[in-house]
Amino acid sequence: MPISSTNAVTLPTLSPAPNRQTPPSMNGSHDSRQHFPMKRRRSDEDGGSTSPQDPLKSFSVRPKLSNASMDHTYINSEQVQREATKLKAESDVSGGGFPLAGISDSASWDVDPVEISRDDTVRLLGAFFAQSIASCNNLFPKRSFWTWATTNTRKTSEERMVLLCMLAVGGVIAKDKSAFAQTCAERASLAVASNFGKFGLPLVQARLLLAVFRYAKGHDNLASEYCSGATHSAKMAALNTEEGCAVDADSGLFGLKREQLKECRRRVFWAVLLLDRQNGVYTNTFNVVPNDMVQLRLPCSESDFESGYTSRAPFFETSLNPPFPASTPEPDATTPGSQIFNVCRISGYVDQFIVSNSYRSSTNYARDYQVFKRNIDEQLSQWYSGLPPDLHISGFSLSKAVQNEITGALTAMSSLYQVTVMRSCRFTRHKQLDRNLVAMNIQKANHSAHQLLQLAHTLCSFGQNLPEGQILQDLVSPFFATAVYFAIDTISAGGYLSDLRNVVGAIMDGFTIIQTIGHVWPFAKIQLSHVERRLNDLQTLFHHPDQALSNITLVDGYGWRCKESYNKVYDIDYDLIYGVDSKEYLHAFRG
Repeated sequence: MPISSTNAVTLPTLSPAPNRQTPPSMNGSHDSRQHFPMKRRRSDEDGGSTSPQDPLKSFSVRPKLSNASMDHTYINSEQVQREATKLKAESDVSGGGFPLAGISDSASWDVDPVEISRDDTVRLLGAFFAQSIASCNNLFPKRSFWTWATTNTRKTSEERMVLLCMLAVGGVIAKDKSAFAQTCAERASLAVASNFGKFGLPLVQARLLLAVFRYAKGHDNLASEYCSGATHSAKMAALNTEEGCAVDADSGLFGLKREQLKECRRRVFWAVLLLDRQNGVYTNTFNVVPNDMVQLRLPCSESDFESGYTSRAPFFETSLNPPFPASTPEPDATTPGSQIFNVCRISGYVDQFIVSNSYRSSTNYARDYQVFKRNIDEQLSQWYSGLPPDLHISGFSLSKAVQNEITGALTAMSSLYQVTVMRSCRFTRHKQLDRNLVAMNIQKANHSAHQLLQLAHTLCSFGQNLPEGQILQDLVSPFFATAVYFAIDTISAGGYLSDLRNVVGAIMDGFTIIQTIGHVWPFAKIQLSHVERRLNDLQTLFHHPDQALSNITLVDGYGWRCKESYNKVYDIDYDLIYGVDSKEYLHAFRG
């Protein structure tokens, strides 16, 4: 028996983009948004320069994006589909190793790359520290590590393994096709293969980094294997606990002090946890790392990390409803990006509820879901209200985030927050719920999706005015593309024809940001192909509402409804956005 919705919590609204313009009429006029300037160097076209660069600047340069009108198809449709099909095929069949070009035996990987080419090592290491992958490149105190990497001539085999993995990631992020970058990638894979079973900090770091490398190469299946391996190694090394992180088994690694190594262990576990939560967005599997397994301090401030001070960061809160309000840490005790792990906690409980109830049906489901949803909304609201102004995305906060090198963490945090809201509303046994609650979920999911696409618009506007040497795809978390992809699937499920222009404008913002991220991350190109088809269908509907479309139906002449999701994690009985009757869905928008 459905029960009525009571004591609903209104989720906060993220800071909107300033002065977002209503999209122009779809008559071929150019959109007011200009894409970000990108300047190419001949060395990038030739496969990567080997000249030394400022190690803390971006080294990659992408093709310039063209301006587009509301009517114009951004890129050749057949080209998009062919490229997406190719990438998907490569992902499905990708093998377990790199081509062994220039590698004659299993021991030949164990070479310090600095001895081969110091300049190339500096260049790729600098590319590794791009802000977009802040979840995995903050594993070390940057200045201390940089000094050690470039001056120490007596690195251990495990240290060389991790350094090779870092250079492999730097090379793929920078689209570096030089022989040095390829050799580092080959040797990194061999190094990890030769260290199976050595459950310590270096193997966890190396597996995590190769997971990122494989995602950037478009080999998603193999990336998942490395990610699972990193998670398993982290648990075997007990890095999910303070006691495990305090063990001195890796003493002296990377030339770091004792407290720095403890923080390294914490941070690699947090990176694994974040990747686990992000993977849960597009799979129907349980979290590998449940919240109650974690007894660990949050990442400390960068200054404390660099200085080797004892961490003052608070412990991770594991409960969805803690008995006491969380204490406010000292302002400089944690890194700003640590806020994302409180969203990870909530996201973990959302994943747990969604996945477990997708396999079984309970007579008390409606009541259980209402309690779950109220708790989730309260926790998300409390988390958001406690954010400092600098962590709300706006033009001002982004400029400051670039200076503080936290744009990757900032965009990952905002996107995970919005995706958690959407998923908690969307994946339900909606036929068992009170219809008022169903209507409220439709409203909240669509509102959250529009908010995320508003943030995409803010990022596009911000990208127009970046200084020389900076490009947006090196600043934005790759997960932002997945979140935007999910948001577009949500807002394009249906609506009023009178709102179609605004919906298409929002989707175009999302299209642009996914396309931008796709210059580095191949999975975004596959997402782009789905979005492009949906965008073309909606543009056709706007201009020719009487034309039959395979995936869109008209509802009584005033609304439209997409027949199926392109994000088919669950069937329509467990997908409120696509499973609800068309008229009921549209009626929910009336409030």
